[in-house]
Amino acid sequence: MAWNWQISGWPDFRYDDAELAPLEKRFLMSSGEVLGAVHHVSPSERDQLRIDLLSDEAMKTSAIEGEMLDRRSVQSSLRRHLGLEPDS
Repeated sequence: MAWNWQISGWPDFRYDDAELAPLEKRFLMSSGEVLGAVHHVSPSERDQLRIDLLSDEAMKTSAIEGEMLDRRSVQSSLRRHLGLEPDS
């Protein structure tokens, strides 16, 4: 796989609107479904969903860097920083 600076035309970023349109539509439809679903759960379930999503991103990011974090510790830290009740 070539590095981005090895590709012809770098650093001029170009894309094809028509090629991205179906992907953008799918993303928008999916995000609308998620937003709609979030409105039908309790505030505590909404907070837990937020913690789950943020901790998943933190775990993936740390794995890219070669660091393995403890999921429960990450979630506890997120809860504390967001001013939420700690897990029981």
